[in-house]
Amino acid sequence: MRRIITDMSTNKKENIFNKNIKIKNETQIKCVVVMWLYYYVSFYLFDIADRIYSLWATRWFISVLYIIITIPVVLVYKRWGGHREPSINLKDYRQYIYGILTLIPYYIVKVIVLGPDTKLGMTITKLDFGEIAWFFLYYAIIIAWCEEFVFRVFFQGELVKILGKLGWLAPFIAAVLFALIHIPQGYTEQVYIAFGAGLVLGYAKFFIPGYSFISLVMAHGLYDFLIMMLL
Repeated sequence: MRRIITDMSTNKKENIFNKNIKIKNETQIKCVVVMWLYYYVSFYLFDIADRIYSLWATRWFISVLYIIITIPVVLVYKRWGGHREPSINLKDYRQYIYGILTLIPYYIVKVIVLGPDTKLGMTITKLDFGEIAWFFLYYAIIIAWCEEFVFRVFFQGELVKILGKLGWLAPFIAAVLFALIHIPQGYTEQVYIAFGAGLVLGYAKFFIPGYSFISLVMAHGLYDFLIMMLL
């Protein structure tokens, strides 16, 4: 009789535990869906603002706006997120090497396949030092930090947790979401490029030990900086 009571107690605890896991996953799914809709709409409005106003005349306004629309995602991640990123070890030199090398092959393939695209890039000889510094700050730091946190840390991390054994699909889904937010920009090539870059970054983070948030920001920032400066 005592053994039966013990088994019943154990089963009850297991059922409660499973119920909590289900509720947690439902919360995560809702957070992912809501944040995706929010970020897509925000990105669309952001793109409209970028088209209406000159980027050069409103560079700081656009930069601050980009950071502001990312803050709600950070808050949702901290409050309801189901996963936490490993702490960053600044002394781990591998993450810097990974960041530098990740998108260099992708960049080369992009140039070979699509060729230089005047709609996506500018010639370095047309820019002065101040504009070069602005490009680095805007593309290599602000955009890279915001987009990598949203898509590789938040979306991909939450999807890995939600999908469980199918977590290997999370980088693919995150890459699709990343490509979709580039649709308002109006360049089909940009959507394909974003999808390919998302796959490279997502699966690098998923499979390579020591591939940290710093690696993601460096890889993304380096690619954006190169594509805007050298094409």
